[in-house]
Amino acid sequence: MAYATQAELVTAYSASLLERLCIRADDPVPLDPAVQTARIIAALDEASGLMDGYFQSGYNVPVQTAIPSGITSLRNCACVLAISALVRQKGYTRGSEDESLVISADTWRGWLRDVSKGVVQIPGASAFDSSSVGSAPRQPFLVCSKRPFVPYVDQRFR
Repeated sequence: MAYATQAELVTAYSASLLERLCIRADDPVPLDPAVQTARIIAALDEASGLMDGYFQSGYNVPVQTAIPSGITSLRNCACVLAISALVRQKGYTRGSEDESLVISADTWRGWLRDVSKGVVQIPGASAFDSSSVGSAPRQPFLVCSKRPFVPYVDQRFR
């Protein structure tokens, strides 16, 4: 589930900015509207997936809230992260307006880290009970490789 829609992204930024960010160097001009829509939806899905990755440590995902400030926070975060994804995919030069769109996403990534740590709460969203069945683990865990460890032996010193 995406935390923002294409229409909300257009409202937050502009149709002309989205059109410019969706065009790649090897695309035909004008860009097919279906391709533009697909790229915008993919960026929104990427943003929502990133957000869920942070939220899963304390909330059931996707996060549901009916509080306007919570809805606004989730939507704004998704929009900024989606624009940042579109800029990164297109490419940008240092010091450009496009770079400022990528940098503005850092503020929201900080917010996501704070939510993940429990420092900040999402307005109107209830954290899950860690004792309930099926909840995500509260402590970090490590996934190990199934491949056996084989130490490297330098043949020159044998």
